[in-house]
Amino acid sequence: VDLIRDAIRETFLLLRQGDSEIWSITLRTLIICGSSTIVSFIVGASAGFCLAVLPFRGRGALVTFANTGMGMPPVIAGLLVAVLLWRSGPLGALNLIYTPIAMIISQCVIAIPLVAAITAGSFMSLPESLFLQIRS
Repeated sequence: VDLIRDAIRETFLLLRQGDSEIWSITLRTLIICGSSTIVSFIVGASAGFCLAVLPFRGRGALVTFANTGMGMPPVIAGLLVAVLLWRSGPLGALNLIYTPIAMIISQCVIAIPLVAAITAGSFMSLPESLFLQIRS
């Protein structure tokens, strides 16, 4: 318990002292997480809405895929993105490995299925009469 308390105290001390390296790391973290949240919301909510409302072939399989993606371990997502972005991987020519964009992509791979499945489930639970009212 003392170790944790001392670490928290040291963290706040560094933040209060205005250590430029700590603030740089904090800002970079907020930018990466904020970017991946915005992208995941836009893509996932759009995909979830389409899965719930638009009838098309393979819709059930995509809903199942989104629901399965909700349980994807973060290590698997990171490994998948690393293999794709590795220099010898299919997207290696982009030289994105170990960049903030690679982190954003990894976080989106984890979050988009969550957002899509939750959005699709929410829209699927709405009564059909509500959709008829919206269309009229």
